[in-house]
Amino acid sequence: MATQLLVQSLVISRLDYCNSLLVGLPLQAVRPLQLIQNAAAQLIFNLPKFNHMTPLLRSRHWLPVVARIRFKILMLAYNSKNGPVPPYLMAMRILQGGKEIVKTFVLECI
Repeated sequence: MATQLLVQSLVISRLDYCNSLLVGLPLQAVRPLQLIQNAAAQLIFNLPKFNHMTPLLRSRHWLPVVARIRFKILMLAYNSKNGPVPPYLMAMRILQGGKEIVKTFVLECI
């Protein structure tokens, strides 16, 4: 339990920090971050090095790194439209053809 809290607070939080800047990068650029997430899961659950990680990540409801990036972008877009947001996100909203859209990489994510 202590290992899990330590890894989540030190490693997983760093994976999520500013990961929205990585949207649109090729998979080989994001792969090192996925390897870090896999190593964190191995450490937490004391698994052998060559064990398959995808079933474990799914059972723990951990999104892969690419999906985490996409989720964060989509949550920023949703919050900028529906919730209270900081002024820098409000400035990214524009009206186009009577509909409000978010002027970021959100269109690439959808």
